[in-house]
Amino acid sequence: MKSFKRTILAGFFLCLTGVIGILQAQPLRDLADNAHLLFGSYDTGLDWDNRLFPIWLGPPEYAATLAGEFNTMVINVSMPSIQNHQGVFDFEYPDSAIAFASRNSMKVIGQHLVWGAGHPNDFWFDDPAQGPSDPDTIRAILKNHVQTVARQLAGKIYAYSVVNEELVFGTTEWDTSSWRGHIGDSFIDSVFVWVSQADPEAKLYYNETEAEAMGDDLIGQRSDSVFAMVSRLVETGIPIDGVGLQLHTSLGSAPNAGPRDLAGLQNNISRYATLGLDVYFTEIDVSISHGTGSLNDRLAEQGKVYSELLRICLSNENCKLFNVWGVADQYSWIFYEFPSANIPDYPEESPLLFDTLFVQKPAYDSLAAVFSNKVVGVSGDAFHVSPAEFILEQNYPNPFNPETIIRYQLPHDSHVTLRIFNLLGQEVETLVDKSMLSGEHQAIWNGMDKSGLDAATGMYLVQISASSFVQTQKMLLIR
Repeated sequence: MKSFKRTILAGFFLCLTGVIGILQAQPLRDLADNAHLLFGSYDTGLDWDNRLFPIWLGPPEYAATLAGEFNTMVINVSMPSIQNHQGVFDFEYPDSAIAFASRNSMKVIGQHLVWGAGHPNDFWFDDPAQGPSDPDTIRAILKNHVQTVARQLAGKIYAYSVVNEELVFGTTEWDTSSWRGHIGDSFIDSVFVWVSQADPEAKLYYNETEAEAMGDDLIGQRSDSVFAMVSRLVETGIPIDGVGLQLHTSLGSAPNAGPRDLAGLQNNISRYATLGLDVYFTEIDVSISHGTGSLNDRLAEQGKVYSELLRICLSNENCKLFNVWGVADQYSWIFYEFPSANIPDYPEESPLLFDTLFVQKPAYDSLAAVFSNKVVGVSGDAFHVSPAEFILEQNYPNPFNPETIIRYQLPHDSHVTLRIFNLLGQEVETLVDKSMLSGEHQAIWNGMDKSGLDAATGMYLVQISASSFVQTQKMLLIR
């Protein structure tokens, strides 16, 4: 009898596994390949604070998600990561990361090769007792670092963030407390030349935070400062291929909220195209803690922000990289930069595409929909997105308990009915039955039937009817 029960139970889980496999969407990396876009994730790796988390020490889900969903991997090649003590280089992490990427047909990007905040302890220049005392020595150390790294990794790195964050955060002032303050303004020119000499094939870009959009606000002013500096590099023949826009964002009215000025972002990308430069979206995440509504509401809004950014990138030929700043929520930089941030089973910030169990979030489905259905237009100060066709997206989460989000897109105003059926074809619940405007919409099913009773564990169908369009998706409710 026990053996029979085990057989039935094993059969049930085998069936469940098969169902979940059927419900799995096409990996984002495949969709990105079709769009000829580098779609990346930052590997936590040896981070700027020397927090050791190489791939081989992580859970198997980490490596599987990184390789399965992204065609590009961004790794840390800053001084503390590779040369933590003057003259002592350690390439264990980049070599291992590059080998992992090679096995999984991924391109590799080296992030913040030179960073004002990234000095090893024994050349922290604000302490004269520990740092070199004259500009020539400092310049030689810097040149040795970037050329040693670029030569060692030549042919293995697709692109470098050569210089990172030289604008003082929250101002339009150039940083004079680190490299610039010791060897002068021309150090950026020199670093780009040195890296190009060491690895002529690598793409080289300058990376900056809070400088993604043109406009009259502080972000616009910072954007203008970066554009002026980069224009000078181009005009003087310094080898530079592009600019990185970080795009750390947040819902609501938080200091880093946005980017809401999507037309300003579009205009900024366009003006770099006039210089013949590419644009890289280098450090994308969208925190939800300052948003409003339920968790599901905030996750849906997060998905919209991600989708807006991807639509803009896909609409510009010079936008080459869409890089999410981490794989799953628990590995976001937010939780080691701000230790007070909440990280229970579902982190309060929840900034990435996968939750702490590596389950796809609504933002994942939003990106998948954009890859398959991209129509973008910019008019005046407004950024308008109109779906090209009717789409019923896969619900999230799936399987679910107690509720799930169902998102759909309408290319024009339509009367919509959204209904839940069981596998016998019996109607369980009607979620929507009304005329709706074009655009993106969502409904939430709480797992109850028309009588207000809990629906039983099992497979259900959600069906949308709009104009002549009818589509059905499977959903799995587990009590």
